[in-house]
Amino acid sequence: MMWLLLLLFLAAGASDAGNCNSSPCLNDANCWDIGIEGYMCECRLGYDGPRCENYNDPCQAGNNPCQNGGTCLYDNWVGYPYCQCPPDFTGKECETLFPTSCDDSSCQNGGTCTRMPCDWPGCTAVEESWCTCAAGFTGYTCEFLFGICDDSSCFNSGVCEQVPFESYYKCTCPPGTSGTRCETSG
Repeated sequence: MMWLLLLLFLAAGASDAGNCNSSPCLNDANCWDIGIEGYMCECRLGYDGPRCENYNDPCQAGNNPCQNGGTCLYDNWVGYPYCQCPPDFTGKECETLFPTSCDDSSCQNGGTCTRMPCDWPGCTAVEESWCTCAAGFTGYTCEFLFGICDDSSCFNSGVCEQVPFESYYKCTCPPGTSGTRCETSG
């Protein structure tokens, strides 16, 4: 009898497992379940619409969506365009700086620069370094707070900017305020 109740519980839970179970996003888009609100589709380059149903090849349209010197290319093998990013940039449209080194002043919010020197025999690479973030922070320079934007995320009329499809954000502070969450006035 206990086994039958467990099966019924698992079967009932499976139907409420998330809004992405029905694969609502089209064209190899990533689906993000956002709870009772539904789902969000993260479209590949060139696709848009709520379900990524519309397509316009940006490489052929003559407008290069790739930022920071990126090149728009069409991959015939997988069947969609992508941005080939220059060194130091990443993201769907090469919009994100990918620092390859740090110093003590580049790590934010209590982060520290961790260095791995090239000091073993035969090493020809330059020293590698990265920001090691304090608890509650993430990002290449520890610029983001973990969490989801809500009414209490930023103080003093700061604007909360959620990183799309991620569980972290940053606050953009109005003039006269500062701090990670715009908590300092003056």
